Amino acid sequence: MPKKDLQTASLENDVLRIEYLTSGALRLVGLYVNSSDNLLALKPAIQLPLGECDYPLIGGHRLWASPEKPGWSYGLEADIPLEAESRHNHLRLIQSQPESANGLRKEMQIRLDEHAPRLTIEHRLINDGDSPVTAAPWALSVLPVGGVVLLPFPREDSDSSLLPERNLVFWPYTNPETLRMTYLPDAVLLPTTGRKSPSKIGTYLKAGWCGYYKDGIFFKKQIRDQKPVHNYPDFGCSCEAYLSDGFLELETLGPLTAIPPGESAVHTETWELLTDLSLDSDTAPYLEILEEVTQ
Repeated sequence: MPKKDLQTASLENDVLRIEYLTSGALRLVGLYVNSSDNLLALKPAIQLPLGECDYPLIGGHRLWASPEKPGWSYGLEADIPLEAESRHNHLRLIQSQPESANGLRKEMQIRLDEHAPRLTIEHRLINDGDSPVTAAPWALSVLPVGGVVLLPFPREDSDSSLLPERNLVFWPYTNPETLRMTYLPDAVLLPTTGRKSPSKIGTYLKAGWCGYYKDGIFFKKQIRDQKPVHNYPDFGCSCEAYLSDGFLELETLGPLTAIPPGESAVHTETWELLTDLSLDSDTAPYLEILEEVTQ
């Protein structure tokens, strides 16, 4: 699917603009703050093997079902009609029928803040089948390389040191020696350049947020209503980062849920685009080290 063939429309406020596909797949494909370049990465040429055909990755921001099983977590979205409803600062993107492999229909509801560079996305997996489906909503943002991923690890005030307080999960194809991570007392920083082979790590977002810093802009993803760690897939991950030589994916997940017929699982992200980290209490402590790592 060449980039020129993507059919898009946009929604914007005073400082923020998003672009989305109007057909072909459920995707946000553009994110712009003020006069910035696109903060999302498009990879229309990448095809993932899927049985006898290929799955077009496209890039941008998408919704899958976790745990990952090719052909079940994602299917041939281009064959499913997409409906788009837009009014004022609100957008609803919904598949008109479920994916055949899992019986789940996907939906995103996006609300832009009136004036700030902030938006909220509700990701829904809707069970249109006749029996429960166990899945976790999985929100994936494809971003350009060149910056650094920040995964915070808040420390706990505890009288006991007998139980663990943080997790860091590695996928089988990941060589930890090549990650070049910077370890802080309460976070890790993950640079995104110089990759010769893919890597993926995950963690439980005790802080409720993660982010990506590049060219003076911090893309902050917050998740709502986080459940206890044991509710999440992939050894308790509510956040994952996949890195390759040409792009990265910053991902958050909802808890694994048995979705009854006719009901849905909802996972909500809030995005903020910060140009001055010192004004944000979450990110201010990391400003100096982020600037140092990205120089």
